[in-house]
Formats: sequence, C-alpha cells, structure tokens
Amino acid sequence: MSRVVGLGAAVELLGYELVGVDVVDARGSQEVPAAWAGLGDDVALVLLTQEARRALPGELDQRDRLWVVLP
Repeated sequence: MSRVVGLGAAVELLGYELVGVDVVDARGSQEVPAAWAGLGDDVALVLLTQEARRALPGELDQRDRLWVVLP
C-alpha cells in the first residue's frame, strides 16, 4: 500500500498526522535533502512545507512520486 508523507518542520505538519500522514521532521539544507533521499519506494505523495521545498534542489527526483507544497 502506498503512503503519504509530510516532510518539513513537524510543528507545521501535526494536523496531517490525524488523517494518517507519516510526518518526517526535517529542517534545513542538510536534513531535508537527506530525508527526501531516504523516503521509501512505497511513498506515493509528499506534502512539503515551504521551508522544505526551498531546501530541495530545483528538479526533484520524482521516482513515480507526486509532491505538493503546502500553503
């Protein structure tokens, strides 16, 4: 079964846990790219905080994965 993951500061993603999103707490230019690279192949959708998106390179390796930046 595919998973949905929230990536970024956990405090910004807490509400998403209530609906089953797995939260990966990562901040900054070192933690966020490492967390993105470490996501499993079972992750189909990634919810990125705005800070997390800024910390990732312009073109994301999608590996058949969708991603969206949260407002």
